[in-house]
Amino acid sequence: MDMTDFATRVRTAVEAELGAGHSVDVREVRKNNGVVLHGLTIGAEGQSTAPTIYLEPFLEGYELGEPFEGIIRTILDTYVAHAPAGQMDFSFFRSFDRVKDRICFRLISQEKNEELLRDIPHVRYLDLAVCFYYPCRDDRIGSGSILIHNSHMEMWETCTAELYDLAERNTPQIFPWECKSITEILSGIMDTGNEEDVEDMVPMKVLTNTKRLYGDACILYPGVLEKLAEREGGAPAKARTGQRRIFPAACASFPKRRSSHGSIYTKG
Repeated sequence: MDMTDFATRVRTAVEAELGAGHSVDVREVRKNNGVVLHGLTIGAEGQSTAPTIYLEPFLEGYELGEPFEGIIRTILDTYVAHAPAGQMDFSFFRSFDRVKDRICFRLISQEKNEELLRDIPHVRYLDLAVCFYYPCRDDRIGSGSILIHNSHMEMWETCTAELYDLAERNTPQIFPWECKSITEILSGIMDTGNEEDVEDMVPMKVLTNTKRLYGDACILYPGVLEKLAEREGGAPAKARTGQRRIFPAACASFPKRRSSHGSIYTKG
């Protein structure tokens, strides 16, 4: 069964279970790097927000033999667990004065996001693109972010240059940078065992932020690379430019490995 047929069948079944007072839609959601997911959006009367449940893992489970009725029950349980309680007001997002102090930036691939880049303000940075978002948090739905589109920029009557200036100021304040060894990073995730052995085998450091969110953007922070170059090698960054290479890491941070040729930023 292809996704179109599966999504239609799921939507019909969920609508029948929830009955009147709910709206159920399926829409394509364009994510980073050209990934397109199929989201089931369930809205309730009187609610301005609705959770989106992605159907890809459910289709995979169905193709592996999971009963359709069980899939629908899991989707409904997921909706109940994540449906926001009470009305949420996002009218503040229409006011530039109310959002400008939290506009941040992140890095994405140009090549893998060509279609998305047509719809969002961005600044090209080597083979990457700097785009902008608004980090938000609500006790009812947790933390998340709102990607800033051209329509937002037009509504706010601003421009890409102003968004970049704001993000360059805000992002280091909201997401302070840090540079730790790979051992320190891993120890916060799992039991690495003999940490000294790990450090010897992988002499790498990771440049990221304290929130571990879009850590690759730390290379855009004013003065950060210069500070790291001086800290690691004792020489000014400009004097050692030819000895460093920078690659974006898939985990949204920048692992940094030392070699006999100097400090090298290497893809993780």
